[in-house]
Amino acid sequence: MIDFKLIALDLDGTALKEGGWLSDTTRQAIAGAVSAGYIVAPTTGRTLSEIPDEVLAIPGIRYAIVSNGASVMNLESEEEIFADLLPMDVTKPLYDLMYAQNLAFQAYSEGVSYCDEKFITEVVQYFGGRGMNYSWLAERIRFVKNLPAYFKKAGKRVEKITINWISAENRPILVKALSEIPGIAVTSSDPRNMEINSSTANKGAALMQLSQVLGIAREQVMAIGDGQNDIEMLAFAGFSVAMGNAVQDARKAASYVTVTNNEDGVAVAFRKFLGIK
Repeated sequence: MIDFKLIALDLDGTALKEGGWLSDTTRQAIAGAVSAGYIVAPTTGRTLSEIPDEVLAIPGIRYAIVSNGASVMNLESEEEIFADLLPMDVTKPLYDLMYAQNLAFQAYSEGVSYCDEKFITEVVQYFGGRGMNYSWLAERIRFVKNLPAYFKKAGKRVEKITINWISAENRPILVKALSEIPGIAVTSSDPRNMEINSSTANKGAALMQLSQVLGIAREQVMAIGDGQNDIEMLAFAGFSVAMGNAVQDARKAASYVTVTNNEDGVAVAFRKFLGIK
């Protein structure tokens, strides 16, 4: 058995079942891994405030990689130990593009998701339509009258911009427009969405930073994920696991493919590779 020390664990589509909930089986597997001495770090595209309470309530969860690697947090000290934010000179063209195409978007900053009040109906309907375990996310979004003006006045930097839903017809148009803006990287955690970070921010780069801070060798890092935004961390880790529901590129990047999130694939992988019952 490999001497793992750090486990980067994606949430949506991985630790969380369809509908965004954490099963008792997976929760017990995570708690068992932490009790056995493994450092389990939720590694997600979500902001810190959007990580489910039941995940953070697991005793011993000390670190989190959020906003697709734009921020790495020490949860015990509430300190940010690494940040890779969107360059300030690209935020205005990104805002302009979103408004020109009338796309409901959220901007993440300092662990909180912000949204313009003009998009409140679309955003609430989107999360509400995904069920109770996603509808509470809308309650944690801070809606402001004018997002660019608010961020400028508050002096806030942007971790990530996310667009929850883009039609198949509009996606190629948006991809082309974004390709003309330097300093950004575009990925997704869901076939419907699009996520925009700094060109150097991703879960793999953040996982490397966290492992270096903790003095853990790459060979002792395990990563588990399912989406396009998990590929870099799956490639970085000494050993990586893709979910049975993972996109093809994530499967290719992984060392092993477990069963789906709806079949508690994380618990299955922990049992197989960590000996967690």
